[in-house]
Amino acid sequence: MTHSNSAKNPTACPYCEIATEAEARMPFCKACKLSLFYCPACGGLVGRGEAFCPHCQAEMTGQKEK
Repeated sequence: MTHSNSAKNPTACPYCEIATEAEARMPFCKACKLSLFYCPACGGLVGRGEAFCPHCQAEMTGQKEK
């Protein structure tokens, strides 16, 4: 399932859709406490297990679920 708010806002958590401090590159969301993954191409937040970035469509290679 794709979250429409996170696709529009690269700084919104892909799980709870709360705005994050993306410039700080937080390792987890302060609101829901889930791990955050960042697109290597655009820096936008990407949900765990996503094959492509919802912001720039770059392929998410090497992303591992913990």
